[in-house]
Amino acid sequence: MTVRRALCLAALAVLLAAAISGRAVFAEHCAVCHSISGQLSRVQQGGDLRGLRLPRSELVEFTVEMPVIHRRLRPREVQAVVDYMRSMARRR
Repeated sequence: MTVRRALCLAALAVLLAAAISGRAVFAEHCAVCHSISGQLSRVQQGGDLRGLRLPRSELVEFTVEMPVIHRRLRPREVQAVVDYMRSMARRR
């Protein structure tokens, strides 16, 4: 294996490790109050978000304004969880 190829593979591994899962962010920070299953729950006071249809900018704003459960979300986490919620909203 060439040095260049080894460096490329190492860089790819770092990028993959740094990738943020919107699903994981939702599970850790949002699922305390919200579901995204399409089913209403009496336990989760924030309601179900699966059918939520908002422009991306509003969804980002609402996500940033949510109460802090563990800590404030980092900008990349906000983007990841918004992408996840939008992808789930498109599913029926």
